[in-house]
Amino acid sequence: HRATATILRIFVTYVKDGGDEGSSPEEHQANNNTYRADRQHLLNDLQVTKLVYRLIVTYGKGIMFELALELGNYLLNDGNKECQSVFIGLARSADADGEFFGNLYGVLANTKAWIVTSQYNPLKAALHVAIPGGVAVPTPIPGESDVDKTSSMNLSDDENIKTCLLVIKFMQQLCEGHRLEMQNLLRDQTAINRFSHNLVFACSQFVELMASKHQLYAHICPQHRLVLVHIIEFLIEACQGPCIANQQLLGSYTTLAACKLLLSADVNGPKTRDAVISIKYRVINLLASMLENASVDSPISTGMAIKVDCSTIDDVYAEFHYFLYKSKLEANIKDLYSGKYQIEVGLRDENITNVTASVCNILFIRKRILIKSHELQIDDSNQNDMPKCHAAFSKV
Repeated sequence: HRATATILRIFVTYVKDGGDEGSSPEEHQANNNTYRADRQHLLNDLQVTKLVYRLIVTYGKGIMFELALELGNYLLNDGNKECQSVFIGLARSADADGEFFGNLYGVLANTKAWIVTSQYNPLKAALHVAIPGGVAVPTPIPGESDVDKTSSMNLSDDENIKTCLLVIKFMQQLCEGHRLEMQNLLRDQTAINRFSHNLVFACSQFVELMASKHQLYAHICPQHRLVLVHIIEFLIEACQGPCIANQQLLGSYTTLAACKLLLSADVNGPKTRDAVISIKYRVINLLASMLENASVDSPISTGMAIKVDCSTIDDVYAEFHYFLYKSKLEANIKDLYSGKYQIEVGLRDENITNVTASVCNILFIRKRILIKSHELQIDDSNQNDMPKCHAAFSKV
């Protein structure tokens, strides 16, 4: 096991980085991408993708499982179709008991149970540091005993979250590039296995669970937030293409109601503003992916009109423009919309780019809701020629 783990780490390092440094960060990144594609191809020819699959089936937890997932994510990076095809072929031909999907599902189930039962103390867990991979780990608080530190945030909990994030990213990479066959398999394996695990539905339950937590952004654990962000990104990829069956599954009233709750959360102060915005624009993109190629008469359009009303969308629209306006003031920048701004790299920079891009999705969702609301005769005071979002935008 120790030798295999060492070899897996070597493979991860080999496929993760490569290429000349280049004269600029952009050139370095381009070189890395080119070399990574070549190394993905080479490792796939050496049956490493098959090895990753076998390790995921054999182990459902532990360091070997995590290393296999990490290597699998790098092999699948940017939607590598060769590696995706290997995973699909093996899932169809070599896993009658469904252990591949079952082990992924088990991690999601364990993490969900931990989130339900965990008691998060925002004072004890106020200090966190980020480690590579985006997982938050506790920082010792002065004067706190070892017992207090472990009760605040157990190391096993950190490992649980880390494994869960690897699993979610792995599922997203399997679907990357609108891989319809894998999008369907992650929902239903009855055609190929004796057992079936609905991973798409399991992820939708995470969204509903997070939305049901009171005072979501003030008291939710930063690790929980990280899981929610990854879950939403996976669900977006699971719908795009589109995958009609996944759209219909996620178009249930409970999931749409959860999306509305997430969009309705208050943006409170600079400390939580970026965290709130980073989730809200992802929820907007998720709703747009549910509507991709869906007709006005589709059940998802009807459900969105009933459960996600115009007033919620208008509020988000106004919040996004105000966020861009405030970001411009705080950074003392010009030409925000042309992209010629200087701001520190991090969540704020990421939010500015993605919020600006999601405005078109907001308008698309709003138009669909308006059409269905008129058809269903739903009373909405914001259905007029000058909605409050436009008035707010005029102020900005």
